Amino acid sequence: MRTVAKAIVTAFMWLILLGLIGVAIMEIGGLAIVLALVLMLPLLAIMAFMWVVDSEPARISAESRTETRFSKRDKRKRQNLDALINDLSDEQIEELRRRLGDVDYTSNNGRYAVSDDGELVNLRR
Repeated sequence: MRTVAKAIVTAFMWLILLGLIGVAIMEIGGLAIVLALVLMLPLLAIMAFMWVVDSEPARISAESRTETRFSKRDKRKRQNLDALINDLSDEQIEELRRRLGDVDYTSNNGRYAVSDDGELVNLRR
């Protein structure tokens, strides 16, 4: 059930309860408070089900769709990277290893970035 529909139904249920309490006050006086408390308990239970329990499958479904979308994107990235590495020659792979191995990522004197072609560039040269 959509949020707007839930809000309308909730408002309608509370208005009915208030109307019953108003009529009961005129008819039975102070006992209307007891009647209001007794009628409020099932109303709260219905609202809890409607707002919390009924919304749980929709939330779980939305989370699983998001996770699936991210996992598909990550899988596609890995496949693209694997395809790029498979297309490299032995010399290119050795050059890539050398370039990646020469960089000291922990040094405080350099800032690094990845260029458009995927090369790691020291920005402080």
